[in-house]
Amino acid sequence: MLGAYLSKDAAIRKNEDWETDLTQRPDLLNYAALDIFASRCIFERISEVAPLDLVERSTPAGTRIALLVHEGGDVAAYGKISASQPATFSGVRITQTRLLVDIDAVVRPSAAAILHLESSSPTRTKSGALTLAQLQLQSGDRTFQLVSPLALLEFDRRSVSEIEHSTDPALIPPTITTSNPAALAHADSDLLPGGDDSAGADDEPDQFEEEFNSEDASESAARLQMFEAYGQSGDLEDELDEFDSSPLGVGLREILRKLVDNPADLESVYTRIKKDIFHAFHMIPIPAHGLRAIFFRTLRDHIMRWDPILRQIVDETCRRVFNVTFDVMLIRDPRWIQERVPRYVPPPSVLVPAIQHVYNVFANALDAESGLPLFNILAQEKADAVLELAREGYLSDLEGVVLYEKAGVDEYGLQKWKCLRGTNKLEGGPHGDIYRKFGALHGRVSRLLI
Repeated sequence: MLGAYLSKDAAIRKNEDWETDLTQRPDLLNYAALDIFASRCIFERISEVAPLDLVERSTPAGTRIALLVHEGGDVAAYGKISASQPATFSGVRITQTRLLVDIDAVVRPSAAAILHLESSSPTRTKSGALTLAQLQLQSGDRTFQLVSPLALLEFDRRSVSEIEHSTDPALIPPTITTSNPAALAHADSDLLPGGDDSAGADDEPDQFEEEFNSEDASESAARLQMFEAYGQSGDLEDELDEFDSSPLGVGLREILRKLVDNPADLESVYTRIKKDIFHAFHMIPIPAHGLRAIFFRTLRDHIMRWDPILRQIVDETCRRVFNVTFDVMLIRDPRWIQERVPRYVPPPSVLVPAIQHVYNVFANALDAESGLPLFNILAQEKADAVLELAREGYLSDLEGVVLYEKAGVDEYGLQKWKCLRGTNKLEGGPHGDIYRKFGALHGRVSRLLI
């Protein structure tokens, strides 16, 4: 591209003195300076060949745009450049660094329209600007206009179908509704074995270790004694319907179970770089919604499956001691199950259709109070990003990486386990100590180390 060659001396590139005071090594400083200069030259050359694709004052009217929350931030709304660009709009001057745009799809109603101020409004943002929701309410229409700095505009890079889906209500897929929201968690669970374990989960996706239980040890022991007494007094609960108990149903379930427990790509390593499950859940910004907790529980149980071998062992113990199945015990005392059966994240061949199944069930389910679907535009974008992470193998467990350690044996001879998954221990352990200690000293880490 530049027609030049920059020498990369291995003795300098792999030198331990890079970790020391570089002022004592002019050769290292020169090496770094040449790297910076070369990078700048390459950037300038690329800019000449293919200029940066930015929204400008001269961009034609009608061009689809995305309005950002802040420069380089997330998308707050979508729309297009207005046909006319007057000198002012609603008291806001339109200069060479601003454009009047028509907004037709709001992603973040609480985002501030920073140029639109109204001192008399009691519900302004801290910056004194009206929100997108307030501007839309003032306009009385789904489509409304606002003035935006060019720095907050970028081109709308969605596909045509995505744009039509967000701007035309008639094209939104049919909404899933039910009088029993909990039933959604079990919809089509036979198609994806493992999805029927959501009933006993918690209301939040980030409590992997303390997810099920708020009772103390004595209450838990009393509950187990009650289950054991119940198990000795009655017959095993029959939970199979007519089809499940038929030869065809049993055979089909067994085939599907084998495909899930032993997928074809079980030994494949897509990548050794992994996304923390805790943060993957929190990528999806779900608003206040009646099905929010059920959605996260179901998504968690489709991503993090129970170990099939240990599940079978625990199921046999539950049937023998408590006279209930694994699934019934999961509903009645989920912490007991969690302590005895580790979870694992399957390879992409199982994980991707499982996540997509959960999305299909919940995405368009309406909230009984607000009437809004579970997924807005932003949530759908982030959910697709999580699905892509699963497809590329960033969520699946690595073979041989230990995520659980033994934590003793219970009175029934079952091995108990302690989860080591994720960064929760780091963030709640040594990180917490650092925050408290340095916070008490009113200083930053870098300042105190100096």
